[in-house]
Amino acid sequence: MCKLSSALSDIHSFMTDLPIATDSLKPGMPIFVTTGSQSSIDKEFFYSEYCHFGATLSPLSDSSLLVINVIPDHPLGLEAGDIILGYDGIPWKNLITDILNADIPFYFPGTIGNNKQAVDLQLLTSAGENWHLFDTIDVIKKSGNALHLPTSLLQNKKMKLLSTYQLHVSGINFPDFDERKYVSWGVIEGTQIGYVYIWNWTHNGDFPFPTTSTGDEFKKAINTLINDYKITGLIIDSRYNTGGWTDEIPKVLNVLFNENQDLFRAYSRNLSSDHYSLMQFAWAPQYDLS
Repeated sequence: MCKLSSALSDIHSFMTDLPIATDSLKPGMPIFVTTGSQSSIDKEFFYSEYCHFGATLSPLSDSSLLVINVIPDHPLGLEAGDIILGYDGIPWKNLITDILNADIPFYFPGTIGNNKQAVDLQLLTSAGENWHLFDTIDVIKKSGNALHLPTSLLQNKKMKLLSTYQLHVSGINFPDFDERKYVSWGVIEGTQIGYVYIWNWTHNGDFPFPTTSTGDEFKKAINTLINDYKITGLIIDSRYNTGGWTDEIPKVLNVLFNENQDLFRAYSRNLSSDHYSLMQFAWAPQYDLS
C-alpha cells in the first residue's frame, strides 16, 4: 500500500495501516523512514516532542552523508563535518535498495518525491533516521578516523532537533516552534537586504494553542523591512514549508506588487454526469487585501 500510494506522487493522497506506519521506531522495528526529517515533523511541530537521530545529514557527491547540524553532546559523539557512510559495513546507498525490495512499510505514508532525483535525494537524507534497523553505524570523523559505533547508543535518547536543511544566515534568527512563531525576519548583517523565513501558511486557530495567522506576520515583516529599514533587496525563504492555506500567501502581495493578485481559485465537480462541469468552492478565498 505504501509503494502504491507513493507512486501517485501526491503528498495528500495515501493508503496505509496507521498503527504500523506511526508505530514507535524501536530497535528492529521493520519501518522505513523515507526522509531525514519526517519522523520528527509531526511530533516536533504539534507536540514539541523528540526526534529519532539528532543530526541533519546532507548527501555528498559519492552518496555518503555529511553532518551539517547536530544536537549538543550527541550520543554517538557526532559533530558537524563528520560523515555517515552506512550501517554494518554496507554503504547507505546500497542498503536503500535492499530495504525497498524488502517491502518494509514506510513511516511516512505519502509520496517520497515527484521525480527520480527528488526521490533519490530524500532517501539518501534518511540514513540517520533508520538506525533502528541495524546494529552498527559507520562514521568517518572530520579528523579522518573511521568508527563503527553500536546503534544501541541511540536507544531511549530524548534528542530534540528540527531538520530544515537551511543554514544560518548572519543576522537572522530561525522561527521558534517552541514559542509558536512560524515567521522570522531581519536584515542580513552588513547589507541592506531583508530576509524572511516562513515555515507554514496557517490561520490562527489551526492548532490547539494560540497562534497568529502566518500571512499577517508575513505582511508585518515586509512592511517593517520596507518602511523602517529601507531595504534595497528582499529574500523570502519558505523552503521549509509544512503546509497551510492559500489565502495566507496573498496578504502581502499588494505590498510587493502595488496591486491585488488573483493568485488561486479552487473548483469542484458540479455534475456527476458531466466531468467538465465545475463550480468554485464556497470556501475558495475571495481576497480582501486592503
